[in-house]
Amino acid sequence: MARTEVWWAVGCVLAMALAAVDGLQGGGKCSPQCVNGYCHPETSKCVCTTKGIIGDQCDKCDTINHYSGDPTNGSCFYDLTIDYQFTFNLSRKEDRHYSQINFKIIPPKPDVDTNFQITCSVPSKMKITVRTANGPEKDVLVAQNCSNFRHRFSKSEYQFGLEDNATQTTFYVYLYGFQPLMWIQIGFAQYTPESRFSSANFLNYILGKLNDNF
Repeated sequence: MARTEVWWAVGCVLAMALAAVDGLQGGGKCSPQCVNGYCHPETSKCVCTTKGIIGDQCDKCDTINHYSGDPTNGSCFYDLTIDYQFTFNLSRKEDRHYSQINFKIIPPKPDVDTNFQITCSVPSKMKITVRTANGPEKDVLVAQNCSNFRHRFSKSEYQFGLEDNATQTTFYVYLYGFQPLMWIQIGFAQYTPESRFSSANFLNYILGKLNDNF
């Protein structure tokens, strides 16, 4: 390749990189500006990079598919159910722009430890936070690698369940920095010797969710 062709190729790569940066910063092309995600440099449309956040400005939660929260002042979270394992498959074409997904759980049993487990098929980072009663959200685990991770939250350390109709403890899981295609298995459990977080429970629930659009 001639020297002029090399410099031409380098110039093209730099131009594409600058266009991408311009898009990530909004570039003044999307009006109104994107609340979450970034402005696509070619289509001038907002691209939502967190699974469960939707809308022209990436400012709404996908409530139809069980995501809740406030993306204008935080994010959206998939509402998990205790004692079940969920599988999320981010392998479709429309999933390719996602780099984050969030989860939420409220352990309902006041006198039982809460066990957490997650498996990620590709390298990802994870943060877990907790909010107690009306207190602020606080970090519990930060920048953990998600491959096959387990953790136990002790009943002696956290107050689970409800008191005076108020939620005592809510856990939030932030999974980020991944590149689809990928799948995730995640679950929280509160079990006793009489009530195990069993693979049978996992299978029955997953079979019932096969037609759900995660």
